[in-house]
Amino acid sequence: MYIGILILELVLVILELALLVRQCGIFVFLFLMPLVSQIGKCVSIVYLDSGTYNTELSNYTWNVFAGPSYLFYFIVFLSFLNIFINSVNRKVLQGNKCIIENSRDIRVFILNLIGVMFVSYIGLDLIISGIPILSMGSITRFNYWSDFSKLPAASLFSNMITVICAGIGMIYASRGSDARGRKIGAFIIIVALLERFLLGYRSSGIIDILLAFTIGYFYRRFSIEKQSGKYLKKVCLYSVACILVVAASYVLSQLVSGITIGEALRGLLERQLSLSGHMEWAVLGDGNSRSLGINDAAELLSVIQGKNDTDAGIGVYGLMDRFASTDTYNHYYEDGVRFGASFIATSLFYNGIQITIILIIVNALLLAIFYFAFRRLAASYKIFTFSLLFRVYLVFTSYLNSTGTLVSFYRVNVLLLLVGCVLTYYFEDMLQNMFRSACRRTTLARV
Repeated sequence: MYIGILILELVLVILELALLVRQCGIFVFLFLMPLVSQIGKCVSIVYLDSGTYNTELSNYTWNVFAGPSYLFYFIVFLSFLNIFINSVNRKVLQGNKCIIENSRDIRVFILNLIGVMFVSYIGLDLIISGIPILSMGSITRFNYWSDFSKLPAASLFSNMITVICAGIGMIYASRGSDARGRKIGAFIIIVALLERFLLGYRSSGIIDILLAFTIGYFYRRFSIEKQSGKYLKKVCLYSVACILVVAASYVLSQLVSGITIGEALRGLLERQLSLSGHMEWAVLGDGNSRSLGINDAAELLSVIQGKNDTDAGIGVYGLMDRFASTDTYNHYYEDGVRFGASFIATSLFYNGIQITIILIIVNALLLAIFYFAFRRLAASYKIFTFSLLFRVYLVFTSYLNSTGTLVSFYRVNVLLLLVGCVLTYYFEDMLQNMFRSACRRTTLARV
C-alpha cells in the first residue's frame, strides 16, 4: 500500500516538473531554490519513514506515513504553479518589449562601486572581529553578527551583496557591457563567496550568491535572444556545478573545523537525508496535522500582531518546542539556530488542512508573479529594480522552505522593500528615457 501510493505520487511529481520545464524553459532556473528544497524534504521524509529517525525528535517512528502525505501537498502546489505559469506566459509574450542596453550606462558603474564597497566593508569587519571558520566553533555565523561583529550594519551589507550579484548577472548577459565592468563584477562575486565561506556559511549563503548571479544572467540573456536545447543543457550543467560547489564548501568547512573527511561526508549525508525534512516528518505524524480546521490561531494572528518570527509560541520555534528534545531545543534556541520547516508543515500544524490548501494556492500564485516580474524587468533592463526584487524573493523562498512562519514574509520590512522596488522602477525608467533622449539629440546633431 505504502509503496504503491508512493510510486504513483512520484510519477505525478515527475510529470508536473516536466510540464513546468516545458512551459518555462531556461527561466525555470528561478524555481530551483524552492523546488530543490521541497524535493530534498520529500526524499528526507521517505528516508525517515523507512525507520531511520533522529534523536532530536521524540516519539515518532516509521508508522507516520509522512512521505505520501507530504508528496500529496507538493503535487497540489506544483499543479497550481503550472496553471498560473501557463497564464503568466501568455501575458509575457503579449507585453514583453526588450530594451537594448548601452556601454555607457551609469547604473553599471554605480552597482559595481557599491559592490566593491560592500565586500571591502565585510572583509574589514572579518579582520577586526575575527574569522568564524578559524575559531574552532567558538564563533559561528549565527552568533557572529550579534556578538562579535564590530562594524555597524555589517549584517545588512552582507545581505545586500546577494542583491548586487543579481544585477551583476544581468550586466554579464548584456551585449553592451565592457570587459572592465565584467572583471569588476567577477571580483565582487569571488570575494563575496570567499567571505561567506570564512563566515561559516556551508550552503545557504553560498547558494544565494550563485543563484542570484545565474538568475540575473539567464533572465537577461534570454530576453534578448532565443532559447535553444543546448542552453537548457547548460542550465543543467550549471545546476550540477552549483550543487557540487555547495557540497564541497560544506565538507571543506568541516575539515577546517578539525573534523575528518569521513565524518564530514557522513555529516553531509545526514544533513540531506535526515535533517532536511525531519521537522515535516514529525509534524505530519502529529494528530493536529490531520485536522480540517484551525488548531491554533497564534500563527495567523502573528501577522496582525507583528510578532517576531523567532517567537517561541509560533512557527518553527513553536514546532521545536513540541518536537525537539529539551537539550537540543535550548542549545539551538540560544544560538539563534532554527530547525527548518516548510510552510506546508507549519501551516498544517497550526492552521489545519483547509487553510493549508489555500496557502498552497496563494504561494503558487506569488511564485508565478515573481516569475512574471523578473521576466519583465530583465527585458526592460531594470538592473536596480531586478536586484531589489531578488531580495524580496529570497525572503519569500526562506518562508517557503525554512521558516514556514507567516510573519517571516508578511511583515512591514517586506512591504517597504516592495515600495522601494516600485520607486526604483520609475527612477530607472526616468534614467533610461533621459539617456535615450540624449542619444537621439547627439545623432541628430551629427546628421
